Amino acid sequence: MARWDRPGVPHKGWTEVGCIDIREDAFDDEDIEYEICEMCNNERIRYVHILRHPQFDGEIRVGCICACKMTGDYDTAPEQERKIRNRSARRRNFLKQEWEKNYKGIYVLRYKGRHITAINRNGSYGFVCDGEWVWKYRGRRIMDLDTLKMAAFDKFDV
Repeated sequence: MARWDRPGVPHKGWTEVGCIDIREDAFDDEDIEYEICEMCNNERIRYVHILRHPQFDGEIRVGCICACKMTGDYDTAPEQERKIRNRSARRRNFLKQEWEKNYKGIYVLRYKGRHITAINRNGSYGFVCDGEWVWKYRGRRIMDLDTLKMAAFDKFDV
């Protein structure tokens, strides 16, 4: 049963506290499991809107249409989703870029007038962008080029 039909679940007065792309860390060829809207049970939700209500314990994860109805705001949820979709497209384009490798094993990417230089040192990777070296991504050492590229995108696309 969807929560729209459950007594005690408020339909209005919710506040959006975040919106996430559950595919953000997936590579293009990976299969991912989409989420299901907790209000209407619509399947295959990629962009999840996280809502809170003062008369409901915890958070609820819903799709864009339910987020609009529940918050009473028909502009914010689609705008948040548009921003995440655009970032996703920029990320996809960035990850498709060809890195040049010189004779010393140094990788260089020239992208939108900026340079990112990456090296492999003692089995882990690091890169420099805008004068700052990065050796970790999400608290872990960078161990492969795919992770390095994702870390470089996050640094580049602030």
